[in-house]
Amino acid sequence: LQGPDAVESQCQVCGEPLAHDLVYCASCHTPHHRECWEYFGGCSTYACGQKRYVTRSPRRRKAS
Repeated sequence: LQGPDAVESQCQVCGEPLAHDLVYCASCHTPHHRECWEYFGGCSTYACGQKRYVTRSPRRRKAS
């Protein structure tokens, strides 16, 4: 995938493909495996610091 709307294809914690049991950072929306989120203790994105996640991918508004 390319472009600004591309989703990471690998977990930033374990490096495995993001294919199942995903959670998304409540602030920056970075996807993680649920197990990796719990292991890391929050979002793994540098300087994000969020401790809460959501279970559905946030929808982005399309520019009209």
